[in-house]
Amino acid sequence: MTLLDTGRSVFGVETVKEAPSKVILKHEQFEVRLYAPLLVAQTRVIAGYKEADIKAFRTLYRYISGENEMSRKIAMTAPVIAEPCIELSQTISDPLASLRDGNDWLFRFVLPEEYTVDSAPQPINPDVVIAKTTKMHLATIRYSGRATESARIENAEALLSWIVSKGLIAKSAPKWAGYNAPWTLPNFRRNEVMIEVAKR
Repeated sequence: MTLLDTGRSVFGVETVKEAPSKVILKHEQFEVRLYAPLLVAQTRVIAGYKEADIKAFRTLYRYISGENEMSRKIAMTAPVIAEPCIELSQTISDPLASLRDGNDWLFRFVLPEEYTVDSAPQPINPDVVIAKTTKMHLATIRYSGRATESARIENAEALLSWIVSKGLIAKSAPKWAGYNAPWTLPNFRRNEVMIEVAKR
């Protein structure tokens, strides 16, 4: 990243490529997007959200910066996706449990489209795993500011209500997605809550 890119990202200008998707439905800050299977580098961190966020970002950033078997630098993409590792029974009884500041988190970097499971550089750090997601429709809500527990829950509640109003069914617990560098000023940040959905 150049000095110019760093300066731009402070004010929320997105300087990295976004994971490809197709917008199926849009209304104000809400969207439903279709994502093809994505290749991701992921790491699991046992810690509270703030600590996990910092540790996971550093671990995954080192991987794309060359800490891999090919010593290859990999382009940064957006978003960074975070979800807690919780039991399915807990998610069913409390749909917003996944957005509370728990102590077990999974963070994912989306890898550029040109990579496959076979061609992606293998991590040196055993805490980093290459995985592939499934094709999915994700309902999203976009907001700015810090990704606090209260902000995540407030926006997830709004998204869940919107999903119901559109006659859709939520198929997953909410996930959080961030699109900006850690040093971006809060008012210029792009945050999202994402929920996988299906038609009734």
